[in-house]
Amino acid sequence: MKKERKVKKQKELKIKKAKKQKNDTYIMRKNAAMKGLRAVLWLLLAFIFVKGILVSIRPDRTDEVAGMIENFKSEFYAQKDTNDEVFGFAQNFTQEYLTYEVDGQKDFQERIKPYVSPKIYEMNDIYDFKSKAKTIYVQAYRKVEYSSNQLDVYVKATVEYEMQQLTEDKTTYETVSKCESSTLKVPVSIQNNGFCIEDLPMYVSDSLLDECEYNNLVGEELESNEYNTAITNFLMAYYSQEQSVIDYYLSSDADKSKFMGLNTRYQFNQIRDLSVYKTDSGKVICLVKVGILDSVNAAVVSQQFNVQVIKDGDRIYIQDINTKTANLKE
Repeated sequence: MKKERKVKKQKELKIKKAKKQKNDTYIMRKNAAMKGLRAVLWLLLAFIFVKGILVSIRPDRTDEVAGMIENFKSEFYAQKDTNDEVFGFAQNFTQEYLTYEVDGQKDFQERIKPYVSPKIYEMNDIYDFKSKAKTIYVQAYRKVEYSSNQLDVYVKATVEYEMQQLTEDKTTYETVSKCESSTLKVPVSIQNNGFCIEDLPMYVSDSLLDECEYNNLVGEELESNEYNTAITNFLMAYYSQEQSVIDYYLSSDADKSKFMGLNTRYQFNQIRDLSVYKTDSGKVICLVKVGILDSVNAAVVSQQFNVQVIKDGDRIYIQDINTKTANLKE
């Protein structure tokens, strides 16, 4: 009996010991896992902290882009303001420079004084001051850089000249006026606080006209009679009728802002020429030349443009309109 109790007690001790070992192993594993999680958490917090510092130091990309846009706008407006200022300065100078009176040297010098260098101001032979001229129009239209602080500004001017002319009977003089236009190249120097005309302007011949190459519309030419009535009705509405009537002739996808009526300021007179083409992309384009009537003086004026149309059953609708009759883009 005692032997059985002893055996039973030994078994209970073994079981308790096994459970304790198991618990100790679990606790050790649990502690190791917690340490690992804590390490990961601290690393994550450290990463977030460092990233936050970097973000606070380095500007946000959106702010950087916004800054670039603001810098561009500032530079653009600064350049625009400089152009406006130098053009205005050259125009105002030219206005005074081309205006003078008989024996009016002192008055002339005082008028150009706010614009010119002392050297120019002190010149006494710019004009002989034996006639009279008055500037009636000036327009600065382009500038060419001579150096980093020197510009040549081109100014168009129209001057009314007053002259004494013998009468037909050759016995007396009469005053006559004549208007002439010319172009001046005005030398402008950029100073710290403004501008200065550093030398006399030079009369030049200057033209911005260049040759235009004309490429005719490529496509299948269609019979124009089919489109003549639709174009005529639309143009009569466009020049003389209410907007609702104009809209009646437009396709559903037409940009109505291009078709604001002229309310009888001009009136449709006639179609002078009409050619209709179907392009390779399937567009139908009408090249139109018309005569319109100016309601002020009844003058008949030519206009020409292209009108893009679409057919829907028996109806022809206006889809687009543009000034070009050559060099059309597809």
